[in-house]
Amino acid sequence: MSFKDTKVYQEAFEEGRLEGLVQSVPRLLDLALTIEQVAEGLGLTINQVQNAKLYHDGMERGERRAKLKLIRPY
Repeated sequence: MSFKDTKVYQEAFEEGRLEGLVQSVPRLLDLALTIEQVAEGLGLTINQVQNAKLYHDGMERGERRAKLKLIRPY
């Protein structure tokens, strides 16, 4: 069994993938896509997109918030 086949690797990979998708949310919303379109296009839930938007908006205002915890869409 290789390291890539381990549960630890798979979970870390998925977490990184989700974080990358969430970082795309503000840019897609700036392009006038709806929350629903962004969710569908990225394979996220509407709740995840809304949370990513709230987090990004808070960071732009300089608010200190805890790291966004994502709820996996499955």
